[in-house]
Amino acid sequence: MKDVLILAIESSCDETAAAVVANGRRVLSNVISSQIALHKVYGGVVPEIASREHIKAIDKVIDEALLKSGKTLEDMDAVAVTCGPGLVGALLVGISEAKALAFAAGKPLVPVHHIEGHIAANYIENAVWKPPFICLVASGGHTHLVHIKDYGSFEIMGKTRDDAAGEAYDKVARVLDIPYPGGPGIDALAKEGDPDAIAFPRVRLEADSYDFSFSGIKSAVINYLNNAKRKGEEVNRADVAASFQKAVVDVLTEKSVRACRNAGVNRLALAGGVSANSCLRESIRLECEKYGIEMCVPAPSLCTDNAAMIGSAAYYEFINGNIAGPDLNAYPSLKLGEKCINKKTDDVLGLADAISDKIMNNTEYVRYKAAMDNLKNTPELYERVQNFKKRMFEFMLARQENRHTFDEEKYLSQEYFKILLNEDAKIYFENGLSLIKLFEEILNRALCKCMLDVFAGD
Repeated sequence: MKDVLILAIESSCDETAAAVVANGRRVLSNVISSQIALHKVYGGVVPEIASREHIKAIDKVIDEALLKSGKTLEDMDAVAVTCGPGLVGALLVGISEAKALAFAAGKPLVPVHHIEGHIAANYIENAVWKPPFICLVASGGHTHLVHIKDYGSFEIMGKTRDDAAGEAYDKVARVLDIPYPGGPGIDALAKEGDPDAIAFPRVRLEADSYDFSFSGIKSAVINYLNNAKRKGEEVNRADVAASFQKAVVDVLTEKSVRACRNAGVNRLALAGGVSANSCLRESIRLECEKYGIEMCVPAPSLCTDNAAMIGSAAYYEFINGNIAGPDLNAYPSLKLGEKCINKKTDDVLGLADAISDKIMNNTEYVRYKAAMDNLKNTPELYERVQNFKKRMFEFMLARQENRHTFDEEKYLSQEYFKILLNEDAKIYFENGLSLIKLFEEILNRALCKCMLDVFAGD
């Protein structure tokens, strides 16, 4: 059976990535150009810089991904791209590139949700891993507990109400003078500290809730450091890092395992940048062993933003027929489970039928068509009317470009009133122009111009 090959592109934040993935499971290449060094001096991602760097890197990254895979663009069955969520400028770079490649090569364009990509990294890590399972998605912008019922079918059981886990890591890292990105730095420093040295709060919210809140612990760490500074007390940074990390990991572990047990699903996966954290992996592994829950964790290289995960998720979108058109846009706040495909063919045809019915049943249109038919029975007048319309529209264009003449304007004015002495010609013009306003109401302005052109050439 022939492999389904997908060229995938990821540019949602500060990594420019491209990959070639076969059948959603086998990675033939996975190339990443990271911008971390550029953003480190600012303590976080600068969207404008990220967008510009994506433009510089994207062609090279795609060429390298194809070269390493031993395949060409013509060999691909589809081109996939992250369409959201993420930084809008960064997303648009990848989307524009993917649309251009898909169009040039005549390949289907597959839009992929960034978080679905992170979840799909588990399909690469474990070739036999499949739904249903619970997935903890933890990253700089998201902390979700998701019940994956089937490929592309999700139920969000819980999510953060304020700061995401990765966001809390970055903010705490900043006050501990740990350079961006903060997660790996805190994880490394925590290994030197005592996780029980400081009793930072564990926010669990309501008893049955799977939601998260990490704003409180971030504030608790900042307050602890400020109080120590005010009192002149020495702070053990390693103990602060270890205690903070333990508090976050305890909540993530407890809620993830509880979600599995209460949902009757004995399989738990991790996804997102924070899932590369060694303390989180070990904590969840021990709890899963305790309750007999099967666990899947992607390799650290698949936890950060990459295109292989996008290629994996795209395979299941592709075989389900979720193909985007050339109007695909960036959706920076796209929610998990939402699709960024505007209309399916059936929907478009239904819309076209509805518009057609509205026009065909319009009183002015009926009179317009009857008048035009009557005019066609008088060839000399009909030809005169058509010639006038042609000259009128040419004059309108000339006036926009400031190259019209007074003589032409005078001729058109006189001809207009002569033609309108005929009742059918009058209806033909007045109702025709009214219909253009109707088109403008039901269609956008670009299509309205097309209707003007049609009216001019009738």
